[in-house]
Amino acid sequence: MSDERVIAYLRFRGQAQPPTDLVPRIVAAVDAAPVSRSPFAAFLPAAVAVGVLAVVAIVALILGQEPNVGPGPTESTEAQPSPASVEELRAALESATEVLREAPGVEGVSTSSVLDELSGATWFSWRPNGDQVVIMRTDADVAETAWWLDPDGQPPARGVNVTTSIHVLVGDESYVTDADAWVAGSREDAPPALTIPTGILDGEVAVVDAFVGNPDGDVTVTRGPEGGTTWVLTAPYRDGTATSEWVLAPDGGLRTWSVELVGVTPTVDDAPFITSHLTEFAPMTDPGPIEAPDTGEPPDPDALGLPPDFPLGVPGSAVDVDYAAYVETALDAMEAYHWNTAVIDWDAARAAALDGLPEDPTAGQAWQRIEWLEGQPGCS
Repeated sequence: MSDERVIAYLRFRGQAQPPTDLVPRIVAAVDAAPVSRSPFAAFLPAAVAVGVLAVVAIVALILGQEPNVGPGPTESTEAQPSPASVEELRAALESATEVLREAPGVEGVSTSSVLDELSGATWFSWRPNGDQVVIMRTDADVAETAWWLDPDGQPPARGVNVTTSIHVLVGDESYVTDADAWVAGSREDAPPALTIPTGILDGEVAVVDAFVGNPDGDVTVTRGPEGGTTWVLTAPYRDGTATSEWVLAPDGGLRTWSVELVGVTPTVDDAPFITSHLTEFAPMTDPGPIEAPDTGEPPDPDALGLPPDFPLGVPGSAVDVDYAAYVETALDAMEAYHWNTAVIDWDAARAAALDGLPEDPTAGQAWQRIEWLEGQPGCS
């Protein structure tokens, strides 16, 4: 791995921009929240507040004619979708959300895409007392460059310009990342909903408004043999259609929620333009409490519980880098090639840069030492 890639990884900063519409009621739920009522709102990631997903299953069973010889064909036991009303869907989703709220904790992952290109991913961990961690990554080249306006367009890059934003609520405190540092404040100054999923669990976002979207569509429900259900709502959306799907477990709790846009023409007002999104909910049986981050250390998503296979890994993050050795290598390179190297006491500079550095430092700790040395007299 090259030094340039490691340095690029170390320099990644969180970014945030407010989202716009995906389906009308989702937009209304997001827009109803107070805007810019605290400094933390500016750091929210672009697709965090969108909180919807894509994966629509279409099940078709075709029975062929068999010769009229011997016993007749056995009827299929495959569950078939049945028509349902929007009112039944709303009641089912209200109940499914209440089941989730009764769990000791809920964990989940959301992924958003633009025309099958992964644009953003969010991980959240929620507790019934409202404590939560939200970590969102955005691929800026896919999410923010408007390449989708060209029918033959392609993202300028994939997985290169990935930014990470973190927000933590613990007790009466709120913590949000600003570049490579934490900014602490009070919970009352934090946005009312960090994501649509945790906003729904907190009761800050109306379940019906966020989940149902356009109530003028067609609803079906498929009941599984073990008690689970799958609800599908297909409704007109602009010049195309929006298909939403909810999968409920046998215990009645919500497990997945998805939305997919089909045949929708993007416009210059779409920022970001999201064509599909998926959120998966996992009730936790014995979660530990969410702890406040150590604001004296650079934000570390892994220390907050981020799954190791979380989508949109920051370039270089999957590589096992010895950052202690990296600092040594950086010091050697600075001494060998610095324009002012002859007048610098490199032994003293090296000792100061390495003083107190852990044996297995994080990327942030390593970069802090290099930045410190770069700022010393004669080194800048």
